[in-house]
Amino acid sequence: MALSKEKRLMAQRERMKKHRAALSGPALALYLSKKREYMRLKRTAMSHDERLLCRVRHRIFARESYARHAERYRERSRLWCHEHPSENRAKRARRVARLLRATPLWGNRFFVDEIYDLAQFRTRALGFPWHVDHIIPLRNPLVCGLHVENNLRVIPWQENLCKSNRLEVALLGNTR
Repeated sequence: MALSKEKRLMAQRERMKKHRAALSGPALALYLSKKREYMRLKRTAMSHDERLLCRVRHRIFARESYARHAERYRERSRLWCHEHPSENRAKRARRVARLLRATPLWGNRFFVDEIYDLAQFRTRALGFPWHVDHIIPLRNPLVCGLHVENNLRVIPWQENLCKSNRLEVALLGNTR
């Protein structure tokens, strides 16, 4: 009976783990350099859609991995913050300053809070995470958006992770 594709891949991964565990020193370095070259060639042969799909799968895998090992990640983060207090303070200050710069005085804080409440409500009601997305990203090489109600929307988390900080021109409509 033929093995399914998933079972074959699982068996191949197990064989590779055993093979890699047996390597050491120069042999391991050679193996890793060949693997990096193979992956580089594989990436260049992929279409844009395939690369995007791989990126999304990787983000989903990373999110699931974080969920499985959340306590370990939190402990590592606490330890880093304790060992690097000045860098941690600088990082937090940059984030707060970026949000403050992106929030104009005329922005309506009530509506912004309502949008975040809507995201939490949808998460509880529908059973999967919803994110608040900046239609025009706060940080983008082309343009920087504002942290105001007109620039916010509530979308499923997968869609938000796919978008990242890219500017989607289709959402802007006719600009003439």
